[in-house]
Amino acid sequence: MRITTEREKATTIKVSIADEGIGIPPEDLDKIFTLYYTTKPEGSGIGLSMVYRIIQMHDGAINITSEVGRGTTIIVRLPVS
Repeated sequence: MRITTEREKATTIKVSIADEGIGIPPEDLDKIFTLYYTTKPEGSGIGLSMVYRIIQMHDGAINITSEVGRGTTIIVRLPVS
């Protein structure tokens, strides 16, 4: 896992979290922030929807790119106060 931070603009901080895991299938990418959506038998589907909402509440944005077999990168952008 690799985590990097940078000041993207005078008003924005960018945090990138990347792994080299199994990746997320393209058909699941647009659903992962949906409340109660899960691909795990024991999952609740609450975690990523909470992350999404918390970032929204702080006037930020979150984007995910993923390639099956290569890994996933999550980019969070938050305003600088």
